[in-house]
Amino acid sequence: MDERAGRRDKERYHVNASCQIRVGAGTPIQAEVTDLSEAGCACATPSVWMRSGAQVTIRIGSLGPIDATIRWVNDRQVGIEFHRPVYGPVFEHLRSLIAQASERPDRRSVNTATSYATLLRQKSA
Repeated sequence: MDERAGRRDKERYHVNASCQIRVGAGTPIQAEVTDLSEAGCACATPSVWMRSGAQVTIRIGSLGPIDATIRWVNDRQVGIEFHRPVYGPVFEHLRSLIAQASERPDRRSVNTATSYATLLRQKSA
């Protein structure tokens, strides 16, 4: 039995970042990266038609396109393995950009009675 089954070589990070997944020459699908490592990611997708084994390209922010394979599908969640791991320093830069973006308040979720500047002051206090 393969001792590596179910194990990951690279550390995984929980994130919340938008991405685009393209199957073949099809139209890119907007999705959300929920888990990221140098070797792959997990995404929440609005579509249930993706299949395990499908060859895809993925863009995460300004990174990509990255050639990859869908390894598993569970309802609207997909596991994606990159054909080549993302280079360490590039991966760390991407992680820092995602972390910075997730720390900022989303202007769309601001109550109209509360200004964006007020939210920023509250966060820095």
